[in-house]
Amino acid sequence: PSNKYTTPMGEVTNISDLSKVAISICVGGFVGAACCYGYFKYTEKTPTSPSSNDIENGDVARLDKFRQEEEKRDKDIVQRIQSTKTSVGLFSPNEEIFKEQTNRTEIYYGAEAYDKVKKGYVIIVGLGGVGSAAAHVLLRSGVRHLRLIDPDVVTISSLNRNAVANRNDVGRSKGQVLADYFLKISPETKVEVFDTFFKEELAPKLLEGKPDVVIDCIDNRDSKVELMAYCKSHGIMMISAFGAGSANDPTKIKIADLKDSFGCVFGKTIRRYLRARGVTEGILVVFSTEANKKKLIKLTDDEIRIAMEDEVKRKVRISKLGAAMPIPSIFGTIMANSVLNILAGLPVIYEEENRVAAALVPAQRLLKVLVKEEVDRYHVSPKLTKENFSVEDMKTIVDAFEGKSAISGATNGNFRITRWRIEKPASMNNLIYVNQKDYDTHTSIPGAVDFFYPPPVISRIDDILSSM
Repeated sequence: PSNKYTTPMGEVTNISDLSKVAISICVGGFVGAACCYGYFKYTEKTPTSPSSNDIENGDVARLDKFRQEEEKRDKDIVQRIQSTKTSVGLFSPNEEIFKEQTNRTEIYYGAEAYDKVKKGYVIIVGLGGVGSAAAHVLLRSGVRHLRLIDPDVVTISSLNRNAVANRNDVGRSKGQVLADYFLKISPETKVEVFDTFFKEELAPKLLEGKPDVVIDCIDNRDSKVELMAYCKSHGIMMISAFGAGSANDPTKIKIADLKDSFGCVFGKTIRRYLRARGVTEGILVVFSTEANKKKLIKLTDDEIRIAMEDEVKRKVRISKLGAAMPIPSIFGTIMANSVLNILAGLPVIYEEENRVAAALVPAQRLLKVLVKEEVDRYHVSPKLTKENFSVEDMKTIVDAFEGKSAISGATNGNFRITRWRIEKPASMNNLIYVNQKDYDTHTSIPGAVDFFYPPPVISRIDDILSSM
């Protein structure tokens, strides 16, 4: 007979080899059985919540059990919320529900920092597309004291960007619409409404109570300047929004100190008027550096007539600006986020220093050229000129003339800053921004400017310089 044997491991030629095969099979079987036993004992453990492995393994029973527990918990919360509803359909304050409602926010900031957020007192002035979004974010984030200031009512044309208003709210106070909406979300939050324009004489009353932060979302120049100057002079922390309605690129939105802001026409005007009141820095601003913004459109005769009849308006506008919801709501959200960071004691995210510095390079060149001209033409010490003027001053002068040559209004050519009335010393009230062509003409006139330029040109430049 053949001495070869066929096994699962191949052919063997003797009994000794066959014995080795048998032993290997037995050992392998024992190890496999031990592994299977360990696996089944491990899977007997019941997880506290379903994992992706549970689902992949078809553990539907445990998943259903978890869902049932979640549904039961949600029903319990709903019942507790409904139990706080009053006879008129509103909710009465309930600290336990508020704590559960803001649980994720507390986890995000940490218990100690979030306690500061909840104790915050924030005033929002201006409740349009920017202000309503900012207030909404703060309310849902758990800030327990909000004061809303705005004289206007909801209009049908503002529904395209107001954060909470609907058609039933048209004709109602913007502040009251927000307050009513907020009451349904967080009745534990104190919300105050002032249906009035911000005026400096009303500031002590409107800003009373030592607010932690004031959010400025005003689109009226005079009221905005008054609010910013008042907060600065009284040491009130604030954040201000420059023009938001005309932009459409969210990547161009920046946060910086007032003195480092750039690229916004409305911001240029505000900086110029603030400088006249001695304010040049120390206020946080949100702005857009987008170049191709929407243009103002003149109002029709009927729109002007309606504006004239509206007693709420402090200033009658002769133009309007197209606006959509995205950018104003992003502005408001950024402002609210900065306020929450301030309340929580976290650093505020500023525009990167190198980006802001790059915006000042042209102003640095203008100062350098001015210093040289004062030495060469008027024999003024460079040290004196550098002591009297800063890079920010050069920026202010450019802003005052809206980036155009003061004399001709030209926007092209190489620009510099020079004296307006040559016989008078250089000062903020006697420096103009001109291109090279206008400069050559200006510095070669035989006498005083009053006898050379047309009266409208002289009057326009004098008016601008008088506000510096």
